[in-house]
Amino acid sequence: MTRLALLSDIHGNLPALEAVITDMARFAPDHVVIAGDNINLGPFSREVLQVIHENRWTHIRGNNEYYVINAHPPRKPETWAHFTMLEHLHAQLTDWHRYIAGMPDDVLLCYPDAPDVHLCHGIPDDCWTGIYSQQHMTDEQVSSHLVSARAKTIFCGHTHLPLNRRVGDYHVINPGSVGMPLMGEPVIRYIVVLVVSEGWQVTHHRQLPLEIDCLFPVWEAQKFVENCGVTARIVIEEFKQA
Repeated sequence: MTRLALLSDIHGNLPALEAVITDMARFAPDHVVIAGDNINLGPFSREVLQVIHENRWTHIRGNNEYYVINAHPPRKPETWAHFTMLEHLHAQLTDWHRYIAGMPDDVLLCYPDAPDVHLCHGIPDDCWTGIYSQQHMTDEQVSSHLVSARAKTIFCGHTHLPLNRRVGDYHVINPGSVGMPLMGEPVIRYIVVLVVSEGWQVTHHRQLPLEIDCLFPVWEAQKFVENCGVTARIVIEEFKQA
């Protein structure tokens, strides 16, 4: 039976990814699947991509990968004119521009013993829109977001909020964020899923302590605040407050 580790939203946080690698060894996943936003915000975007590439994990673009490939005209939207982090991120990933340009936005996972899975960052064909819990999004809204899905099981990210939700025939699974929690708790989140007779089942929803002190000297060395101004200060505060 296929067992996967599902990760998302690493956001350039290499120490958090290394903690996940150590922890998930106990579950011996057959493969690792990542639902985008591997880069940006944290100071180790290049190193995170290197780890993913060397391990041959399946991964896709999220909206933050678009901040690299659309950083300059003619691809740069007018609405990004005052985004201060674009040049900083672009410079960090000089050797990775074409790699990111060739990454897929969506992937259909087709394992021989399991139902197909549509892997996307936000929703199918749209990395900027997320799927939320029933408290914030009705079944009808979720269904409308999944009309172009190529499978009934959806692995996604983007919101940084864990989700294991069934809507009609659809099963939506979001592991939360590895590198940048947004739930008020400084924890790393990822999940392990296993094929059972009913389809994909979440067997472990892992939460590990997130340490951020090691990020500050790297941000300082990169002149993050100096280069990106108040946006960088907000990002650092988000890491501090989760």
